[in-house]
Amino acid sequence: MEATPAKLFEAALTLHGQGRRTEAESLYELVLRLDASHLGAVLSWALLCAEQRRVADATRLLDRVDDCQLDSVAAHCCLADVEYALERFDRAAKHYELALKLQPASAEAHLGLGNALQALHCHEEAVSEYQSALRLRPDQPESHNNLGNALLALHRPKDALRHFQAALALRPEYADAHNNIGNALQALSKHDEAMSHYRRALALKPDLAEAQSNLGNACQALHHYEDAVQHYRAALDLRPDFAEGHNNLGTALRALDRNNEAAAQYELALRLRPDYAEAHNNLGNVLYSLHRYEEAMACYERALAIDPDHVAARNNLGSALQELGRLGEALVEHQRALQVEPDNAQVHQALAILYFKGGESEQASRHGRLGFGSGIEVQPYRGGGRPVRVLVLYSAMGGNVRAERWLDEQTFARTIATAEFWDREADLPPRDLLFNAIGEPDRCGPALSIAAELAARSGAPMLNRPEHVLASERVYNAARLGRLPGVVTPRTALLSRELLESSDARAALERDGFRWPLLLRSPGFHTGEHFLKLDQPGDLPRALSDLPGAELFVLDFLDTRGPDGNFRKYRAMMIDGRLYPLHLAVSARWMVHFLTADMADAPEHQAEDARFLEDMPGALGPRIMSALERVKDTLALEYGGIDFSIDAQGRLVVWEANATMVVPPPVSGEQWAYRRPAVERIEAAVHAMLLARAQAGMASCR
Repeated sequence: MEATPAKLFEAALTLHGQGRRTEAESLYELVLRLDASHLGAVLSWALLCAEQRRVADATRLLDRVDDCQLDSVAAHCCLADVEYALERFDRAAKHYELALKLQPASAEAHLGLGNALQALHCHEEAVSEYQSALRLRPDQPESHNNLGNALLALHRPKDALRHFQAALALRPEYADAHNNIGNALQALSKHDEAMSHYRRALALKPDLAEAQSNLGNACQALHHYEDAVQHYRAALDLRPDFAEGHNNLGTALRALDRNNEAAAQYELALRLRPDYAEAHNNLGNVLYSLHRYEEAMACYERALAIDPDHVAARNNLGSALQELGRLGEALVEHQRALQVEPDNAQVHQALAILYFKGGESEQASRHGRLGFGSGIEVQPYRGGGRPVRVLVLYSAMGGNVRAERWLDEQTFARTIATAEFWDREADLPPRDLLFNAIGEPDRCGPALSIAAELAARSGAPMLNRPEHVLASERVYNAARLGRLPGVVTPRTALLSRELLESSDARAALERDGFRWPLLLRSPGFHTGEHFLKLDQPGDLPRALSDLPGAELFVLDFLDTRGPDGNFRKYRAMMIDGRLYPLHLAVSARWMVHFLTADMADAPEHQAEDARFLEDMPGALGPRIMSALERVKDTLALEYGGIDFSIDAQGRLVVWEANATMVVPPPVSGEQWAYRRPAVERIEAAVHAMLLARAQAGMASCR
């Protein structure tokens, strides 16, 4: 029997549908050799190329299509399918609409148009098209499934769930429907049920990367971040070009304080999908958490250029403006976010903080009630038996210790109190331990005063008493620690911008004992942002134009370079009365931070760091260890850290010592494996302290 173009084309479509793309492509090519005008072969081959991300090949084939050939519903729908696979969703929608002009009762065209509108974030219009498709073909599982996705995007998870279940009733082995049922259950906070559907989807379709990624989402919702990372990596093994998988992996890594790795994942997602608003927002969040507010703002603005109604990005932009002291601009952004989602708790929280900063107590209270409620948030306990009950005190202004990383849900029943918006008339929740996680006195003084009031009412054991944290304010700390034997601190003052901009600035600084060079720093910033070295008085006007804030810290510049010309900065953590080494950073630059120091390509510096971590007393010597012990005892914090150097006279130079010091996990890679035991020792010490103090509280209640 002769192999006609029609029969060859039919065979090619069958192979294509079976996923045998190489064989199908050969037959499409043969059909076109026999009949160069065969529209079906051109479009189907273009679709195959588009599915394989071969954009140039697909476009070359589409160039052969003449508009006059598109005279049928099938032709328009096929061309629309190609445009959709090429992610040219507006073009796809146009051809589905043309198909519907030719045949308004085409369920296939309504379904396709719904898909294109959904991809264009036109969810309400997509719902209408899916409903039209279902009126024409009630037995079409894809229409039920995709209608469910549109309803989910409109925050209607219960309605979405009904349609996903209808799709599954029509096709019991429909892996995508199981995956989407999981998504609806996730939106309803039924995480364990969601996980069972994701696993069912993977049993039916092991290469479904979305289901692996969604398993990671469920793990994140349960705060099982390490498990989430494993699922996201499994998803990316299946689909390395899965932008959403990279974005979600970044979110899990950020929850584990692995910010550099998180940023790298968001950047990978954006290389794959430059118009991915969520990834732009999330990259901004990493930069925000590192206090790099201006860079964060640029990310939020890129997200908003893509999706002007992205509420999180709009609200985050407002919060970054708040941190830079631009409260009027921040207010505009928060109000615009509230116009899109009037009941969004995070936006009300941000507005409450803004009004609190501005001294508008009535407005702060109104938004505080809408955002923070009574200021008490009870988090789920997922263990068995009697939980260890911990009340964690936070400040809405930031500057908090990330306490939740040590308080796992299988051991601890956590209640979070936001100090500024705590309802003083309400009863305190049951507690075995108070953890004052408010760590930055220079920005959280009011919150610490409220925390002291709460602590006085509690009666339970407490970690990091508010009065001890208040005493670690930067100027006072420098003065009191500098008086300890064997300890040097930089002279530190908090001066008004008005004074520093005046003609008397140089004389005033010199009267206060400052000499050049000196350092100028904006309050509330860390990791070296808005921190400048001024070599001579003439540098002052330029520095002031670059630094935000109505007041600025002025510090002595202490030259602690070693004989090799490098600066060294150590960090030791204070946990329950003991000192633990965390890192040594070596740098040719005066401003030293571990992640930006000269460590990665310097094995000799890594070896020096390793010696410090393995034997801190041996590396530092008894004189420095004694001075460190005096600093620790003076601070009287159960949790905190000390950043220090050693000067040419062998004295301890303390740069910072307070409760806000973080314990970042080691950067991944074998060259940093030597750092893991030190971090694990600190983590274990914090966990043991929490359990011991809480058990003492439990015993006192018997």
